[in-house]
Amino acid sequence: MRRVLAAHIDNEQTLARDLAALMRQLREISKEIESIELVEAEDSNQGGVKQIEPSSTAWRPEAI
Repeated sequence: MRRVLAAHIDNEQTLARDLAALMRQLREISKEIESIELVEAEDSNQGGVKQIEPSSTAWRPEAI
């Protein structure tokens, strides 16, 4: 999506009135992507495995 917006921004045919909205969308998408990448980096630093409480993982044969 970021590439699509960047292509529209760089396009000579893009009207000036549309440029502000495209820039705003690009900023919002970039922020979301950066936050997702930050969360993924934190997860990879922790081994990517989330700890589960033992009481929530009790064996229940009826769950099968």
